[in-house]
Amino acid sequence: MYKALSIQFRFGLVTLLIALLIVLVLPSDGLEAMGGFLALYFVFLLHLPLVPQLAYYFWKGEPRNWLIWTLTLYLTVMMSTALWMFIVVNEIDDYARDRLDAWTHPDGYELRELAHSMLRDSVRSTPSPADREAVASLIEQVDDLDASSELHPPVLWSLASVGDEALVAAALERGATADGPALYRAVKGRHSGVVELLLRAGASPDSRISNRSVLGVAARNGDLDITRSLVDAGADLNNSGPVLWPAVLSGSAEVVDLLLASGLEPSNSQHRLIDRALEQGDSTMIAVLNRHGAGLDWGGPGDPVVFDAIRRGDVERLAWLLDQGASPDVVDRHGNSAIALALSLGPRNCEMDAVRAQLINQLLEHHARLDGTTRSGRGLVAAALSDDRVEIARRLIAAGAPLEPGVGRRNVLMLAAGAGAMDIVDKAIGAGQSPTEWTDGLSSTSGLMEAVKGGHSELVRHFFELGAQWRNDIAERNAFNHAAREIDVLRVLLDHYELRSDGYQNLYVRRAVEENGDAAAIALLDEYAL
Repeated sequence: MYKALSIQFRFGLVTLLIALLIVLVLPSDGLEAMGGFLALYFVFLLHLPLVPQLAYYFWKGEPRNWLIWTLTLYLTVMMSTALWMFIVVNEIDDYARDRLDAWTHPDGYELRELAHSMLRDSVRSTPSPADREAVASLIEQVDDLDASSELHPPVLWSLASVGDEALVAAALERGATADGPALYRAVKGRHSGVVELLLRAGASPDSRISNRSVLGVAARNGDLDITRSLVDAGADLNNSGPVLWPAVLSGSAEVVDLLLASGLEPSNSQHRLIDRALEQGDSTMIAVLNRHGAGLDWGGPGDPVVFDAIRRGDVERLAWLLDQGASPDVVDRHGNSAIALALSLGPRNCEMDAVRAQLINQLLEHHARLDGTTRSGRGLVAAALSDDRVEIARRLIAAGAPLEPGVGRRNVLMLAAGAGAMDIVDKAIGAGQSPTEWTDGLSSTSGLMEAVKGGHSELVRHFFELGAQWRNDIAERNAFNHAAREIDVLRVLLDHYELRSDGYQNLYVRRAVEENGDAAAIALLDEYAL
């Protein structure tokens, strides 16, 4: 047993010597750490056979042998690990010293700390002249400030945050790199002169920090000079993340005007730009957005603002928006015009009808187009008549709204007949719609039939006078079925009814009235001998 233990220790020592030899042979440029890793790897690899031996002794119930072999493996691995850690720590220390030595002046660390101290002072108040002179003096003594990038953060970042143009220019002359973080700090601090220096030195106007572009930061600050500098330097306006919405939030109409005039597309915004300007009552911002097509008539991800006022039934708000220049002819995402939305607004009651009429009057007073349609393709007059809003239909017709298209297979004449609007029926006839026309299909209808269904006796008589006739016997029986409870309409139908010699149609008509009418209707049939 002791002989086996001695062999195992010798085996471990030989392994460590091999690892040490690997470390000594490798070049001293950072590969010592790799050598230590290889040494540790070989120790694990060569001692892997010990694992089944440990399991064997444990299973056999020989705790003494199992303990000896376990300690052997443990000590060997620990010694190898200690050697590896020693090599790695020493290499990291040597690496850091080499990088410090690469910065040619021994006062480099002092320069960085002094720059940071000046930055802290600038946050509280203003850097002292002594600190500025000390930093300037140290910069003059350093041959290559670019080496400071190995020390985080570089000196130029602090100087850009402070905003001292002279110190930044001196640092750039000594080799400091004009990078994105330095530009971001200058933009954030609103140091326009430093921004110009960094852009001329090669800083990218499309730089980003934490997914925030320098152009977006300048826009959010409302800084016109810096924004103009970035735009003139070639910033990609439409691929710089959120820019236009931050500019609107800043309240700077000049910045918004510059961005839009330089080619920034409003569609890149995830917000409806005009909302903020309306909340603040900023007429200048509203005018700028309107001029560039991103204002009151631009819905962005939603609908134009006039639709909000209409949906709320806010007549005063709608009037104010129209007075500010909002167009009454815009359409929403579904293709509805503003008037079409007002027509379909709210429940049918007196209060809502009054609001609806006022909204439409405001749109008409601002000369809204009347040739639009609803999402379903209905004309405005037809849409009003289909909802029994005859007065609004009359107002639309008076303003010049066309009488087509209708609703489904029903034209404006048929809709007006159903609503009892004889004046609109006559206008539709004057526009070329026929009073004798019938629609096709099983549910065929006409102006005459719609007047009967609506219970408008004068209109029914009017259609007969215009030459309207029933399409067939079935249509005539349906008409009597609808007129059974409207004595006046029933009387008009009986006045124009021709008794049949075969008696079948007479029988069907009488049965329809008896099933749906009252005693007065039946008495009227007897009066006409039907």
